[in-house]
Amino acid sequence: MASVQVVLRVRSSIDDESPLRICDDNQTVDLWNYRYDDTIRFKFDRCYNSDCDHQEIFQRSIQPLLNHVFDGHNVSIFTYGATGSGKTYTMIGNESDPGLIPMAVNEIFSYTSKQHKLHKNWKYNISMSYLEVYQEKIYDLIASGNKDLNLYQNKSGKIVVGDLAESAICSFEEFCKVFMKGNNGRRVAATKLNRQSSRSHSVLLLKVEKTDNSTLERFNSKVYLIDLAGSEDNRRTGNSGERLKESGTINSSLFVLGKVVEALNQQLARIPYRESKLTRLLQDSIGGSAHSCIITTVSASKSDYYSTYNTLQFASKSRNIINKPFAQIENIKPRHDLSETRKRRISTAEDDKNNKKKKSSEIVHIEHEIGTHDSSPGISSNKCGNDTEIKYQLAEFEKKMLSRQEQQTKALLQCLTNMFPESNSQLDGIRSKVEKELVHALPRVATATKNSGADSINVLNGKENSKFNKRPAGVTKNLSSIALKPIENKLDNLKVHRLHNVNKQALDVKPITCSKKLSDDNTLLDMLRKVDDRTARQIDDLLRILNQGDCKSLTLLNTIGKKKAKAIIDFRNINGEFSDIAGLQKIPCFTPNTVRKFVECNMFSSLDVM
Repeated sequence: MASVQVVLRVRSSIDDESPLRICDDNQTVDLWNYRYDDTIRFKFDRCYNSDCDHQEIFQRSIQPLLNHVFDGHNVSIFTYGATGSGKTYTMIGNESDPGLIPMAVNEIFSYTSKQHKLHKNWKYNISMSYLEVYQEKIYDLIASGNKDLNLYQNKSGKIVVGDLAESAICSFEEFCKVFMKGNNGRRVAATKLNRQSSRSHSVLLLKVEKTDNSTLERFNSKVYLIDLAGSEDNRRTGNSGERLKESGTINSSLFVLGKVVEALNQQLARIPYRESKLTRLLQDSIGGSAHSCIITTVSASKSDYYSTYNTLQFASKSRNIINKPFAQIENIKPRHDLSETRKRRISTAEDDKNNKKKKSSEIVHIEHEIGTHDSSPGISSNKCGNDTEIKYQLAEFEKKMLSRQEQQTKALLQCLTNMFPESNSQLDGIRSKVEKELVHALPRVATATKNSGADSINVLNGKENSKFNKRPAGVTKNLSSIALKPIENKLDNLKVHRLHNVNKQALDVKPITCSKKLSDDNTLLDMLRKVDDRTARQIDDLLRILNQGDCKSLTLLNTIGKKKAKAIIDFRNINGEFSDIAGLQKIPCFTPNTVRKFVECNMFSSLDVM
């Protein structure tokens, strides 16, 4: 992690008495507070007075950052200040005193040239893009045309400007030609405070790509060189018409930038980058993954006191921002490796294709054998195939129905056993009675004969005749008629015996005395009513926990974690107790499906958790 570096450059004052003073340590400035007759102190990484030229600023504050570029890190340098404070001059300069942009680009080319001579395996590629943000629209300063470009976030989370021209440059001279052409297209206008006031924010993007052919690694880095338009006081600038509209847009975007800095300082969950295109472009520079340096420019003049104070406040807060730089390195595979991979893929695809053909031929052969051997008189092979399919479907249907019956029987008998813990002799009578009632009450499965049931079991156990050369012994009826027979016969003895064995363990409980006796004429309906009573008691217990339980008690319930428990308690404190379990749906984190799952998971569990 690296904090954002903030340096201050003070423009000379034309007044005899200046409210701003740089201290001897060159890191602290004092601003006079006229209201309280005292000074306000601000501290920065470095302070430069009007006597310092661009060379000193570059060597002390910019050059150390550029060293990260060749390790695959992003670097961002931008100026911030009021209109007329010297931002554009600091970034571009003039012929006698070049600004930070030409000095930074020249340093990059000088470094790559030296490194290429020392390391022959290293190869550098440099390209540039140049854009401006004018009235919340993005325009390309290199490509011809006046098209508003789209700004979006790609899959990797990086901010990308769509259709932005990218020009490859091989020398500093090529850069100067492209840059001057783009800079001439930038929008400027005269105001009362500045004869050449920038009416847009400009962003110069350099992409530096270093390839190490010996280790097959590629280092990708970006350098952002940004010249922001200055905030303006329209009462002093005298703006009107189009200038006034431009000034409003500039001030609005800078206001959002201030909100972003404030949100980062307070470590808020939501940072308002999306409220302005400028802040989205600066997302990597402020709170992102770049090594950043903000050059704040102020005027020492007494007439610019208010704008100087606001700039110093912004700069002071920006020093607290922490970025998280990281190296962007990718491995490069040689061409022959790619070709070998492609060959393996083709070989694998051909093998899969051959295997599919082989399996297809085997299936055709088996079908042919079935058609040859299954030639019983009066029965065609197609009909036999249909019968076999119906037989399988019937067996699966029987299996599902039996499983469902066993589950329902086991659950109901277990409930009754828990409700009425009678003696063993009493339970024997209850068991036989319940089984009789269940046989008539639960859904019934159609059965043909005992032999056909045995055949179905054989199908389930995988004992079907492998050759399919004849029907299984004992099947005398057409299976299609069996499948269509109304399923209203009673379960045969085999199925009842299965139900008896499955539920026997559930009913075998230790004899305990109970004053409550079960009369012989109780029906299944009476038993089920008592099951309903137990369900009502469980619902009451659930409501008791929901209305009276603390956080620990609530988390003992199934599907309830700490977050949901806290939400229940907060809702209960505001709206009172729940009248029913469905009232949970009024809490945002409880959807109807969540409430249904909560009830299902807790209805038959132990609820005495309080």
